[in-house]
Amino acid sequence: MPSAWALASARPPGAGPAERSGKSVVSSVTLPYQDVLLIILALYVLLVFLLMIALMMQKN
Repeated sequence: MPSAWALASARPPGAGPAERSGKSVVSSVTLPYQDVLLIILALYVLLVFLLMIALMMQKN
């Protein structure tokens, strides 16, 4: 673990290809329909969570 922290701290930010590709991916993904998909996914997860709670209540 300390060696990984030392490597991460020794490397300057944005130097590696991973950081550059990550920034380009983030800038290309910032589209309005991504927010809609995120909201739909959050609502779906909430619905599944509420259904699980309802099933637990019915078992009791």
